[in-house]
Amino acid sequence: MVRLKHLKNSIGKFKGILSYKYIIGNGTEVDKIFYSNDDFKKLIFWLKSSGEFKYEVKRMKIWEMFFKNSNESYIFKINECFVKTANWFKKKSKEKLGIYTLNIEKYLNNDYKMHLTMEDNIFCGRTEVEYHLNMVGAEILNRAFRKLFVKTNKKRLFLPSCMCLRKNGICKKTKAKDGFLCKACSENCNVNKLTKLGKLHNFKVIVIPHETDAFSNTKNIKYGDVGIVGIACILNLIEGGFKARYLNLVPQCVILDYCGCKNHWHKKGIQTDINDEKLFEILQI
Repeated sequence: MVRLKHLKNSIGKFKGILSYKYIIGNGTEVDKIFYSNDDFKKLIFWLKSSGEFKYEVKRMKIWEMFFKNSNESYIFKINECFVKTANWFKKKSKEKLGIYTLNIEKYLNNDYKMHLTMEDNIFCGRTEVEYHLNMVGAEILNRAFRKLFVKTNKKRLFLPSCMCLRKNGICKKTKAKDGFLCKACSENCNVNKLTKLGKLHNFKVIVIPHETDAFSNTKNIKYGDVGIVGIACILNLIEGGFKARYLNLVPQCVILDYCGCKNHWHKKGIQTDINDEKLFEILQI
């Protein structure tokens, strides 16, 4: 196991170095994009190569097919509209949401340096506007699926493991079909509190160690039967919502109040929390 872990860490570092050299290092400012179908393909290739935008790529592939049947002047106008909208959003979101993202530039200029040769360099290197995009996207997602979510027969609350309080450095959660279940080893653990709430209000609480593990056992689910509330840091919300819908789950989401996982954001890891009022609103408690 130790050798496998060491090998995994080495591969992760190697991937980080390659992505920094060939992907991050070749980034382009949005107002410098050339307007052509070939450049749109390159954008999709970049997103796919990063490994961070799997479900966004699925949707952009639809646009690519649309562009194949369009003339160059029309493609130019559409892409020009994309860029203008992106620049407008960047300015407007800074005005309205900038109060929630005050320290991102400071982080990117200082702490981010330690991630440059790590596998998570693209994820941790997102710019302020990408945080804003996910915040707005989360709200749009919640509104779009709200009515159907309320009607679902089963409801699941998916929590990240960073919400666990590790008493004496240990969390006793146990493996289950969909993820991990809380064993109530700490009275003050946020996961324990929400698990107890779930028993009172008929929703199941599942801990997901990593975003890639989410919804791994969702075969043969009929769309409209199962509603899930995904709790995540801002940068995982849109991708998680797309993934849930792709797997026939009806998604809602709540943003973590702050990041604290040991894998990406904090050396030792700190227990994270959410806005209870927002969660209660979604679950109609």
